[in-house]
Amino acid sequence: MRKIKKILVTVAAGVVILNTFNAASAIASAAVYSTDDGIMPYADEIETKWRYSLGRLQYRRWNATRGYWVDPEWITYVYKG
Repeated sequence: MRKIKKILVTVAAGVVILNTFNAASAIASAAVYSTDDGIMPYADEIETKWRYSLGRLQYRRWNATRGYWVDPEWITYVYKG
C-alpha cells in the first residue's frame, strides 16, 4: 500500500510540474505573438512649415500627431552664419 501511495504522489507531482512549465510556455508564446496593431508614438511628431511672405523667409511648427500649430504665429528666419 505504501508503494502505491508513493508512486501516486510522485506521478501527481510530475503532472503538476509539467502543467506549470506548459502554462509558462503558453504565456511566453502569447507575449511573443501579440497582434497589437496600434503603434503609439512616445513623442509628438513636429513638422516645420516654411513660406515666403513679403520677401522674408518664415517658418512655423506644426504638431502632426495632434493636429495643431505649436507656434502662435509665423517666425521670420534669421541666418546666423
